[in-house]
Amino acid sequence: MAANENRTKRSAHADAVAARRAWELPDTEGSANDDSSRKGLRERFARRKLRAQEVLWVLERLSTTESAGMPLYRSLGALARMQRGTLVGKRLSELQDMMGEGRTLATAMGTRADEWGTLSIALISAGEASGSLEDSLRRAVEQMDSRLRLRRKVRSAMFYPSSVLGITVLLIGILLLFVVPRFEKIYAELGSNLPAVTKVVLGLANQAPLVAVFSLLAVIASVVGIRRLRSTDQGRFRFDQARLRIPYVGTLLEKAATARVASTFSALLSAGVPLLESLTYAGEAVGLRTHEVALEQARQRVSDGVTLATALEETGRFPELMIQLITVGQETGALPSMMGKYSEAAAEELSDSADTLTSLIEPLMMVVIGGVVGIFLVALYLPVIELGGAIGQ
Repeated sequence: MAANENRTKRSAHADAVAARRAWELPDTEGSANDDSSRKGLRERFARRKLRAQEVLWVLERLSTTESAGMPLYRSLGALARMQRGTLVGKRLSELQDMMGEGRTLATAMGTRADEWGTLSIALISAGEASGSLEDSLRRAVEQMDSRLRLRRKVRSAMFYPSSVLGITVLLIGILLLFVVPRFEKIYAELGSNLPAVTKVVLGLANQAPLVAVFSLLAVIASVVGIRRLRSTDQGRFRFDQARLRIPYVGTLLEKAATARVASTFSALLSAGVPLLESLTYAGEAVGLRTHEVALEQARQRVSDGVTLATALEETGRFPELMIQLITVGQETGALPSMMGKYSEAAAEELSDSADTLTSLIEPLMMVVIGGVVGIFLVALYLPVIELGGAIGQ
C-alpha cells in the first residue's frame, strides 16, 4: 500500500516537472538544433502585434475563467500554455510575469496599450479598483465584439463596390491586352474601313501597356500619399473630412462612429469611469479624426462646467437623437443605459444602411460591367457585321 502511494507521488512529481519544463520551453518553434540564421530569419519576419480577434479571444477566456472563480494568475498561465509557440502565448506569459512581480492586470496590459486597447485597459482598471473584474471583463468583451462587428459591417459594405470595380478594371485590361490585338490583326489583313468605335478601342489597345504602367504608378503614388497624409493629425482630419463627404459612404462611416461613441460611453460609465476620462477613451475609439477632435472639444467644455449634451451639440458632429437621450439620461441618472440603448439602435441602423447601400450599388455595378462588355462587343464585331452585309449585297 505504502509502495503504491510512493509510486503515485513520484509519478505526480514527474508530471509536474514535465509540465514545468514544457512551460519553460521557448515560444518560437524549433529545438536547440536550429541554427542561428534560421532563428534570426523567423524573428525578422514574425508578426509583432496582436490582432484584434486575438485580443478578443484572450478577453473572452479571461472573462470565462474569472466567472468560474479561477485565480487570474493561474488563468494567464493556462491560456499561455494553450497558445505556446504563438504571439498570443508570448504576450500572456509577459502578463503573467508582470503580475508575478506585483503589477495589476491593467498595468501589465498598459505596457502594450496599442495592442490590448486603451478602452479594454480602462475597463479592466476600473474593475480591479472596484472589485468587479468579472463585470469589467464582460464589458470589455462586449465592447470589442461590438467594434469588430461594426468594422466588419462597414468593410463588407465597402468591399462589394470595390471588388466589382476591380473586376471591371481587370476585365478591361484583359480585353485590351489579349483580345483586341487578335481582332486588330484580322482587320489589318482585311484592310477595310473601320467604324469609329472600333478605331477608338484599337487605339486604346495599342496604348494599353503604357496606360497600365501609368495606372500602376498612380495607384502606388496614391497609397503612399494617403499614408503620409494620415501620418499627421491634421492630415487624418482632412482625409476623414473628405471621406465623410462621399455620398452614402460618409453617412455609413458617421453612423458607425456615433455607435462606437455611444457604446463606449455606456460601458465606461457603467464600470464607474469618470465622465471626462470616458470622453478621452471615446475619442480614441471613435475611429474618425473629425469626431475625435469634436470629443476633445466637448471634454474641454465639460471640464468648464457645461453639460455633456450641450458640449456635444456645440460640436455639430452628433445626431439630435443622441443629444436628446444624453439630456434625458443626465436628468434621470440613467445615462449608461440610455447610451446602451442608443448604441444598439445605431448598430441596427448601420446594418440597414449598409444593406441599402449594397442593394443600390449592385444593379449599378451590373449596368457598368454590362456596358463595358457591350461596348467592346460592338466595337469588335461591328466591322464583321458590316462586312457580311456588304458581301450579301
